[in-house]
Amino acid sequence: MRRTGFLRRAAASAAIAVASLCVLVANAHAGESPAGYPLEVEVVTPLEASPASAHPSAGARTPGFGRGNVADGASVRAIDLTGVCDVKVGRLPEGRRHPARWLEPGRRLRLRVEWGMGGESSECDFDAAVRDGVYVEQGGRASLAGQAQLAGWRAAAEAAEREVADRADYTVTLFVLNGNASDAPSRVFGIPSGTFKGFGQGDIFEDRAGHGVHFTYECIGVLQPGKRYPAKWLEGQTRLEVLVPSERHPGRHYLCEAATDVRQEFYVRDAAPRPGCGARHGYIIGVF
Repeated sequence: MRRTGFLRRAAASAAIAVASLCVLVANAHAGESPAGYPLEVEVVTPLEASPASAHPSAGARTPGFGRGNVADGASVRAIDLTGVCDVKVGRLPEGRRHPARWLEPGRRLRLRVEWGMGGESSECDFDAAVRDGVYVEQGGRASLAGQAQLAGWRAAAEAAEREVADRADYTVTLFVLNGNASDAPSRVFGIPSGTFKGFGQGDIFEDRAGHGVHFTYECIGVLQPGKRYPAKWLEGQTRLEVLVPSERHPGRHYLCEAATDVRQEFYVRDAAPRPGCGARHGYIIGVF
């Protein structure tokens, strides 16, 4: 029994260390826009090259088309982009956006496209068409929503945020390995269009011991794979209150309730995970 307890604590400590490393890597790339790039572009549909013509000239490159939103301070508007880039212009993880600046206000945009884990980037120029409204992703396509809708979503999200100064009661840590959505709202610069309904697997740590857990939840915040969250028990070991950080306001959180099914097994990441800290596969290696 003593050896069993030791192995469980060792595995728990290792998993927490991995989660901390993932958070550090994500935070290292989540800073403000660099000097000279005051705008931020959030890609909704990736910008890819359109089909080439039947008789393209040698070395010809066909412009691609994509849609997203551009933020200039508090102002957010939909934008269509057309142009050529050496790399795919897609959505970035962890709430990051592409820095940008106007070459011709409202007509031509220079994008600093980030594409590597080490902060690698390329500069690409695009023709731009700014629209009145914002784009939201629905079924893999971009749909236009009005500014009034965005204002309503922003008000609802801000009303759900809380400042939690005293975390003495949050003695549990939830580490999310797998995350799935049964109903996921669209997001515009971190502003959700509704509540997120999800489920997943992970581990809970308390008093240096760890257990696997299956959970379901509904919240404006999102429990993301590869991240750890402070939590506290609300009802035995069947319901957790989880602190999910606001993407828009550092220091503020959403209070999310999760129904839990605690297991004797301890979950670890897949032996051959997909690249990145957010790999969404785990498996049970045994009872510690």
